[in-house]
Amino acid sequence: MKKIHDDLNTVESWNRDALQTAIEEFVEREEVGFGKVAQPLRAALTGSNVSPGISEVLDWLGKDESLFRIKDQI
Repeated sequence: MKKIHDDLNTVESWNRDALQTAIEEFVEREEVGFGKVAQPLRAALTGSNVSPGISEVLDWLGKDESLFRIKDQI
């Protein structure tokens, strides 16, 4: 969670496409499955294991709130 938090913190254009790209690049670089990243993020952001797409949730919440919720779970 700390690593993805740090990566997301560097995203300048906080929108669905940029966020999806950042997550995909993180997954590839860290060599983990998308679900290994998306599910913990989903839980941290929504308190549930079911939600719309993770990049959509991040976009709707905005950068400050998203990063706050992730950091709170670290």
